Amino acid sequence: MSHTCSQNYLHIIFATKNRRLLIPLELENRLYGYIQGIAKQHKSPIIQINGVQDHIHILLKLHPSTVLSVLIKEIKAYSTSWIKKQDINEFSWQEGYGAFSTSINHIEGLIKYIQNQKNHHKTKSFKEEIQFLNKIWGVEWMQDEFETEDDLDMQYSSENSMK
Repeated sequence: MSHTCSQNYLHIIFATKNRRLLIPLELENRLYGYIQGIAKQHKSPIIQINGVQDHIHILLKLHPSTVLSVLIKEIKAYSTSWIKKQDINEFSWQEGYGAFSTSINHIEGLIKYIQNQKNHHKTKSFKEEIQFLNKIWGVEWMQDEFETEDDLDMQYSSENSMK
């Protein structure tokens, strides 16, 4: 009898296309529940999920038979379809994603970090968050996305002024 032991905890982050503010607060819990259902079908339970209007964070335990890229592709595709059925026709996710491994010793802190996203982003921008992650992981994820920051800042301002 063969046995497999796997403890692969991943912190996954992805944003709406062009970081548009398209995840309404009133749909968040239903969206997160929908995403949890997709992950459950892949035997990869979500430990914590949360975000703000333009991006989400997911902490999950990846099942050894699950291909991460396939899981993320399905989460994005099915959740996009679901959100569009909620009359947000312009919704789409960015291309790609960030996925960072974490040890069991950091799970509790990461859960709190993800739970605290709304407060966190009252003082820190998504750009600052990504720059911090890039620094601690030694990567250059999403750098090209922030080259047009001035254009996106103008978009944020106009979207926020409409609310």
